[in-house]
Amino acid sequence: MLSWDHAQNPYAGFEPQIRSAVQGLLAQRFKGSPNNAQTASIRQLRTTAAPAIAVELSSVSVQDRSELDR
Repeated sequence: MLSWDHAQNPYAGFEPQIRSAVQGLLAQRFKGSPNNAQTASIRQLRTTAAPAIAVELSSVSVQDRSELDR
C-alpha cells in the first residue's frame, strides 16, 4: 500500500520530461512564455497515481480579440 501523499513517487522520473516538453511547446507558440518550466507542489497532483503536470495560463490583454483566436 502507498499513502496518497506519495502516489506520485513511482512517476517522479517522468514528470521533468513531460514538463520540459510541454513548456518547450508553449515557449515556441507563445511569445514571452519562459523556456524553463517552474515547479510547485500541488496537492491534487501529489495524490494522483499517474504522471501528472499542471499548466497555469495567465490572463492576456489585447485590443483585437482576433489576435487571441489565431
